[in-house]
Amino acid sequence: MTRLLLGLSILALSVAARAETVTVISPLGDGPATSDVVAELGLALDRALDRAPRYSRVNAQPLLPGEVRTAFGCLQFDVDCARQAGEAAESALVLWPRLVQLRDVIEVRLALVDVAGGHHRELVRYLRFGGAEGAAKTQGMTAGLGALADALFDDRAPFVAGVVAVSEDDVALDGRAVPTGRLIPAEPGRHRLKFKGIPSTELLFDLPPNEVLVLSAGGAPAGGRAETSPRRIAAWMTAGVGAAALAGATFTGARLAGTQNDYDREASQGQPNARRLRELAERGDNEALATNVLIITGAVAVGVAIYLFASE
Repeated sequence: MTRLLLGLSILALSVAARAETVTVISPLGDGPATSDVVAELGLALDRALDRAPRYSRVNAQPLLPGEVRTAFGCLQFDVDCARQAGEAAESALVLWPRLVQLRDVIEVRLALVDVAGGHHRELVRYLRFGGAEGAAKTQGMTAGLGALADALFDDRAPFVAGVVAVSEDDVALDGRAVPTGRLIPAEPGRHRLKFKGIPSTELLFDLPPNEVLVLSAGGAPAGGRAETSPRRIAAWMTAGVGAAALAGATFTGARLAGTQNDYDREASQGQPNARRLRELAERGDNEALATNVLIITGAVAVGVAIYLFASE
């Protein structure tokens, strides 16, 4: 037991010794509506850094870029200014996050600046929202920024592009089921996203390199288009046939009721017309047969339509 505890202590010390110290700068936002994104990015970086065993944070509260500029007399906050902050804190790296609100995307730049002047790791991705608004947009933004923050502190090659699907329905990307509200790495190019439900929704869209696309049901991004699936078309057509058949059954049923009334009235006469009774009986039989056939056809069609909708 003593040897085990000693071994774990040595392992913990060796990991701590290898951990790279990081000075954290508060995210910079450029644009009129970036305050919410800046706040969410800061939280995402805090969570990711806490989970990254390779890195050890120096400052509990992030440094404000304006204060760093003033303290070191920098004309602007750039790589050299970041390195001066890192040198003062005696850290190996400086975490320098920035984002810019462009016309229809948010450019996110995350950098780990090497204080010694060597190569620094930088991750640049573009966050685009297609149809996501309100709570869905917030959920997608949280997932997208969280995945970017995790990728920065991961030694593996970061994902080239990805999709965040935000919907209460089941979601499939190119036929593969995906968890709602989580970023799914995807290769750049043409993709198909299906939101299951009644009715279902399919989106065809192009995913450019270095882009994270947040999509909700019914919202096609720029360059994308909504598409109705063949199975959904068949379901609606079958439902139409069923509705028409049941409407026809209602009509023939009403005719049958009228024929039955005519037959009963003729039969109640003191001297009923036998020929008239036969004609009414034949007409009633035909109307009853048509009503039964239409009811069966309508019920089967509606059942098939429900199956197609539910199993899509």
